[in-house]
Order: sequence, then C-alpha cells, then structure tokens
Amino acid sequence: MKRARFALVPLLALAAAVLPNVYVSAGNRSDGPSPGTRLVPFNLSNTGPVSAEKAQIDSITGIAVLSRGSGTVSLLTVLPVAVGTIAPGKTAGANLLFVWPPEADRVRLVVAYSANGGTYKGSTGLTLSR
Repeated sequence: MKRARFALVPLLALAAAVLPNVYVSAGNRSDGPSPGTRLVPFNLSNTGPVSAEKAQIDSITGIAVLSRGSGTVSLLTVLPVAVGTIAPGKTAGANLLFVWPPEADRVRLVVAYSANGGTYKGSTGLTLSR
C-alpha cells in the first residue's frame, strides 16, 4: 500500500493569496450644483472573502461621448477619492462630479480602483446614460 504525500505550504503563503474581490457600478445620476454638471455615484462592492482595506477610486479615463449629441464630458472631482474599508459582501461609494452637457446622452469611461495599499487593483469600463 502506498502512502499519500502531502506538500506542506507555509501558512504565510496561503494568507498572502487571499484578497478582496471588488467591482464597480454606477448609481442613479442627478444634476450637479451648476448647470451642465452631473453627480455620478460610483459604488465599490466587495464579493471577496476578506475586507478591502482603504479602498479608493484612483482614476477615470477614456471618457468618450457615444450619443449623437455633442459636447465634452470631463471629471471635476480631484482623484483619488477614498471610499474606506469594505467588508466582505458590502458596498461603499463616492459621488463624483462631472461637466456633462445635456446634449451628451451617453458616455463610456473606465474607472480604476485599488485597495489594501495598492496590492489589489482593478478597472472596469462602464457605459452611462445622462
């Protein structure tokens, strides 16, 4: 009879492999404080097994107007924006202010985010209606 062999894995190596799993979504948009601006809530959700410590929105890039309308959409909020610690199964967010003229019905953009001192990073492309 053969004996099964098991490799011993250092406990530290297993702990280092456990990270949060964060994704971003956008909530209902509303008019901003000035004409031609729009407030967009971005929500970071953690579906991982551990907390996303000091989560933040790092950048918004690739803003492109997709509608037949005209106008330029740009971010007014200074980034990064801290979202805080997100426990497993929880969501936290931040409202970002954009210059977003009414003629620009739909835009596409990329949201980059990070947590745990930058050891966890991700980005998501979103298409948003005004």
